[in-house]
Amino acid sequence: MHADGDLRMYYHSFDEMSQRHAIVVARSKDGIRWKRVGKVLEGGGPGSFDERGVRQGHVVRDRAAGQYVMVYEGLDRNGRVSIGMAVSEDGLKEWRRCSELPVLHPSQKDDEWDADGVGSPCLVQMDGPYDWRLYYMGVGKDGEAAIGMAYSEGQGLRRFEKCDAVLM
Repeated sequence: MHADGDLRMYYHSFDEMSQRHAIVVARSKDGIRWKRVGKVLEGGGPGSFDERGVRQGHVVRDRAAGQYVMVYEGLDRNGRVSIGMAVSEDGLKEWRRCSELPVLHPSQKDDEWDADGVGSPCLVQMDGPYDWRLYYMGVGKDGEAAIGMAYSEGQGLRRFEKCDAVLM
């Protein structure tokens, strides 16, 4: 919820024109009747980690900075999934990618538990030693999925360090 009487739902849909997934937002005053506001984030340009589209967006309001932060799945040209991040002042328009690179990408080693893809991000702001935690699903080359956690310390929210899988 943004404010009293201003509920927001972020979800992805498939854009027939571009043939890519995009993240859209809808608003409601009562949680029953929703009005689609429109597309808020699309895939990146050719060669980007999200050129085939963005999906599974998760939005939180940064208590310290007062802005909205979205983590999302980005699909590259080969269908490999990484996690990107964008910010917006009002959560409705002018979403800006924090980087042209993903904030979290699959492991480079084929035998790692998340070597085939990372996705389904959930960002949580903390009060303790890890300022932000990013929970995500990782998929190994064997097709097995597990839940992992990465953390970002300090003010930038630009870099996440992976921990081991927390639930396999």
